[in-house]
Amino acid sequence: MNTPPRILLVEDESNLRELVKDRLVREGYDVVTASDGHEAVARFRETQPDLLVLDLMIPKMDGYTVCRLLRFGQGSTIPIIMFTARCSQDDIQRGLRAGASAYVTKPFEPAVLLDKIRELLFPGEKPAAAAAADETQRRESEARELAEKKEQELAEQKARAEAEARARAEAEQKRQEEERRQEEERKAAELRAKEEAEKKRREEEARRLAEERARQEAEARARIESESIRLDEEERRLVETRARLEAEFKARADEARRLAEQLAREENETKSRLDAERGRLEEEERRLAEKLAREEAETETRLEVELKKVEERERKTTEKRAREEAEAKARMDSERKRLEEEERRLAERRARLEAEAKASFEAARGLAEEETRQLAQERARLEAETKARIDELRGRLETEKRRVAAKKARIEAEAKARIEAERQAIAKRTREENEAKARIEAELRRIDEETRKLAERRTRLEAARRELEQNSSGRHD
Repeated sequence: MNTPPRILLVEDESNLRELVKDRLVREGYDVVTASDGHEAVARFRETQPDLLVLDLMIPKMDGYTVCRLLRFGQGSTIPIIMFTARCSQDDIQRGLRAGASAYVTKPFEPAVLLDKIRELLFPGEKPAAAAAADETQRRESEARELAEKKEQELAEQKARAEAEARARAEAEQKRQEEERRQEEERKAAELRAKEEAEKKRREEEARRLAEERARQEAEARARIESESIRLDEEERRLVETRARLEAEFKARADEARRLAEQLAREENETKSRLDAERGRLEEEERRLAEKLAREEAETETRLEVELKKVEERERKTTEKRAREEAEAKARMDSERKRLEEEERRLAERRARLEAEAKASFEAARGLAEEETRQLAQERARLEAETKARIDELRGRLETEKRRVAAKKARIEAEAKARIEAERQAIAKRTREENEAKARIEAELRRIDEETRKLAERRTRLEAARRELEQNSSGRHD
């Protein structure tokens, strides 16, 4: 036995829905009903109907949206009949563009709806009215042939009796058809009246919903515009903050450069003072060369200890403080050179050795930043040579050692104090600069993060605005 075609009927008015369902069931169809858009989509997925009769003005999701969703969203190819009271040419065109196969307007004739269903479910077959007419013609032809045969066999009386019986049957049939037509017209009139009332109610509800949606859209646009203005203001403030921090960072860099220049000037002044002191001591050292020989050994010993300490501190210095270490090391080298210059003034041989050491150290200092390890090895070698040469002079410099030791110790203490003070000042400035840089970098990262968040919020607002405009344009359509 063949399975009857399944029809999904979507109509929110219960009386009309039951009336159409009963008529379709009497015609032999399997009918499934739904009263709103969401239920229609769910029933469609559950039952997989062969044809869809769809009202337009239904709750939750209108018929246009349901039609587009099933036709284009899910790729369904089943016939869809738009069953609605909206009968303008624009409504019909919109329904057909949404994917409808046919359009039946309310109030309707049941025969029209049935013919349209048969036409879509059974393409190529004649409508029921045409088929009934053919069947009637065929039966009349058979009756005529039978009557002609009987006329040959029966008498005129039987022919009149058949004519009277046929007339009575036709009259009875016409009377029944008239009664049935009047009943259908009465029901159709009642249905049209209900549909008109329902149409007015839906139009009023649609107008109210349109006003509510317009108000909500206006509020949403106002909120979006306010949020956009606030985001622009916050973004401008962040830009100003970034500019201020960058200016502060530049000012601190200029201050650091100025301090470095000031330190260089102070070093030059210190060197000038030391040169003057060295000139004054040269005369005295020329007169006391023999006495300074004995003191030179102890001085060199302390110098070696100091050099070892300096080398130990330089070894422990990290790469992060490479620039500061180079400056401190340069100052230590300058102080050591000053002491070695004083030793050179004690004797001509000492002067020659100190000149060689100075040249060696000057050459090593030029390669300090690129070849630190090679500089250490070269310095160790030069210091070893210097120590060996100083040991040779130790016997001659023993006489005036005590008197010069006090003066040299004082000079060394002052130099160490100055170097230590400068080193502490540099370390303090470095810490302050690093802290300032860290604060500025943290602030810049915070500003970047806030800028990113602002961009994301702006993107969401733009998306909401576009969605709102799309929804608005969709409702206008």
